[in-house]
Amino acid sequence: MSHRITILDVARAARVSPSTVSRALTGQNYRLSQGTRDRIVRLAAQMGYSPNPIARGLATGVTDAVGIVVPGLRNPYPLEFVEQAEKHIARLGYETWLLFCHNDRQLMEARLRTLLAHRVRGIFFTPADFCDRPMPFYHQLLDQFHSTLPVVLFNERFDSRNRFVVNGANFDGAIQAVEYLLRLGHRRIAFLAGAMANSSLRDRYQGYRTTLMRHNIPFDEALVLTHIWCQDMTYDFAPIRAVLDLPDPPTAIFSCSDFIALAVMRFLKDGGWRIPDDISVMGFDNIELCNYLAEPLTSVGFSLDEMAAQAVQILQDFWASDGNICARDICIPARLFIRKSTALNKMMTIRKQWPAFLV
Repeated sequence: MSHRITILDVARAARVSPSTVSRALTGQNYRLSQGTRDRIVRLAAQMGYSPNPIARGLATGVTDAVGIVVPGLRNPYPLEFVEQAEKHIARLGYETWLLFCHNDRQLMEARLRTLLAHRVRGIFFTPADFCDRPMPFYHQLLDQFHSTLPVVLFNERFDSRNRFVVNGANFDGAIQAVEYLLRLGHRRIAFLAGAMANSSLRDRYQGYRTTLMRHNIPFDEALVLTHIWCQDMTYDFAPIRAVLDLPDPPTAIFSCSDFIALAVMRFLKDGGWRIPDDISVMGFDNIELCNYLAEPLTSVGFSLDEMAAQAVQILQDFWASDGNICARDICIPARLFIRKSTALNKMMTIRKQWPAFLV
């Protein structure tokens, strides 16, 4: 049986320590000159070295993997981020471990403990949709492991102790969305959210209110619907039916999530409403599915590739400096994507009546 070339073999040939070889081959160039790195990489290639992540994990006690914890599978948005993040992580030679917490606080903690037990190299974390306050264990994680394990929060602040956050410009994105609807002549704009249980949704709500105020448009609390998406992962469309039956109903709907907007559009169509002729619908997140609807969804979103690249760069800088980097709060600009679900406001002359099966 031929001998497998190991890091130790490369270190002996290069006359450096195994840790120096490991840093050179994984892109952790802290305290390494470019000449030393190039020499090690060239020598490893000549010797036929290929990484063995299992053996390396056993030897170092650290798993060459980055863990990602997301709420679940139903909402495509965090999964699209995972897809982009995995590409960047793979380029560094690491694996990606994806775990779901299914909007359950106890399961969320269990997933984080699992990643700690396996000593992953870093964690990307987006809290559950209904987790508006961190569990005590999360505080312990940030406080106890802040110098050895980078925890990067994705599109959510969640806790003031977080050192590393990669967020989208949610407030500015909501302003762009409402400004566009106002330019189309809409003045009665409904705001839809699942629950105001995280900072991203609250920022989008504040952007909505701020834009109305800037244009001297009275705020109507009856148009704010914040419990469409329920904790048991079902929809409650009764508030939408009620708001559309108002004497002065909205002519546009701004949903803080494309995921919710898609369900609402189906509900409206079942009720006989034409999109966008009778009512315009605006989403948020710009998920891929927005492009493939019968009426493609106008939305606001951020570059998930850029978010993923920034998150992975935090990991690289953390590893290269042995955790000696400053806190980072990165904000990715928002962009408006105009499609066919929004149109100029046309005053509805016929009051829509709901079919019997929807009443």
